[in-house]
Amino acid sequence: MYQEPVAIVLAVEEMGDTLSVTLSIDGVIHPPLVPSSLHPVTGSDQVLIELHRVVDQADSIIIFHSYSRGVDAPRPTIGETYVFRRWWSPDQLALAQDINRSWKRQTFVATDAVETVLTDGNRLLRPFVANENTKGSDSVIPTGWNHEHCAFCWQRISALEGDESIGYLSEGEWICETCYRRYIKSGFGRKIGDQIPI
Repeated sequence: MYQEPVAIVLAVEEMGDTLSVTLSIDGVIHPPLVPSSLHPVTGSDQVLIELHRVVDQADSIIIFHSYSRGVDAPRPTIGETYVFRRWWSPDQLALAQDINRSWKRQTFVATDAVETVLTDGNRLLRPFVANENTKGSDSVIPTGWNHEHCAFCWQRISALEGDESIGYLSEGEWICETCYRRYIKSGFGRKIGDQIPI
């Protein structure tokens, strides 16, 4: 069973709007290490602090920078242990850092889907491509592709009640309006990441 890594806070230093946090991380960690966050070990999903950039590493001792500092923002306590939670895969980080992508704001519209029954009985659903010739075991389901997920936060984007109906699309990737503003429009996505090789 997967167990999230834990981190002991070794140092905390304020540098203007940036907070430098040195952690000793115990557990298996894979890049990218940021964006990530620290959480209480009590099982709470409460975010104590977000971590945005790795600036130095010596084995399991890693120095992070956090850029979202408010006047009353909580700080990790030196000597305390927290759950260390990574947010993204390498592909998600690359998407946030990609300055060459062009994003288009649009309303999601359901499209036809192709359902394939696999040999083990499971079913695979994918968007139907115009003028596609489907195989005998495939079924075309009208408006079957009825939602997408934000590539960063996994928010559903669809015409269904309760979902966001508008998002941003680029090369087949959808992101929600909140993540677009936070990571793309602001340029913040290019500030986060592992500055050094891990």
